[in-house]
Amino acid sequence: MSENCDSLGTSCIPSSGLVIWIFGRPSSGKTTLALNLSARLTRNGSQLVILDGDEVRKGLCKDLGFSVADRTENIRRVAEVANLVARFGKVVVVACITPLVCQRSLVALLLGDARVHFVYLPASAETCVQRDAKGLYACALRGEINDMTGISSKFEPIDPVLESEFIVAPNEGPLEIAEFVIQRIGLTL
Repeated sequence: MSENCDSLGTSCIPSSGLVIWIFGRPSSGKTTLALNLSARLTRNGSQLVILDGDEVRKGLCKDLGFSVADRTENIRRVAEVANLVARFGKVVVVACITPLVCQRSLVALLLGDARVHFVYLPASAETCVQRDAKGLYACALRGEINDMTGISSKFEPIDPVLESEFIVAPNEGPLEIAEFVIQRIGLTL
């Protein structure tokens, strides 16, 4: 795979593009990490697109609900868009819950192992409830929301056999996690 490096060697992105797929429970910090990665990577001239699960659901996937089948279709659509953008040599940062091993396997199949880098944010359910700025967990606990990931819909942890190559974010601040991810992917900035 060829790479695009500027003359100073400050940015090195595969010419076929790449996808950084951030997943975790609701309120685990996916969007925050995506924004921090964007700030860090674009500072050095990388062309980047963020596909945020909440934003995608407002347009491309507004016809879908939250059943397992609809969530899987949502993830498939996001993966297809990410693949299209990455084929033009761009970095795509996806922030999407992706709660099931089979859904993550689908993403890997659609994008190819060489192009996608999965990043898991292992925030506990308790931490996510405390961070919940949208109040979704509170609504779910009161029975006002069905199919809430981590409450009435499951979130499967990483499969140590199938997903052994996944990057597990350390329990640090968002800027430190972004640097950790960039180093683990092997980007030269």
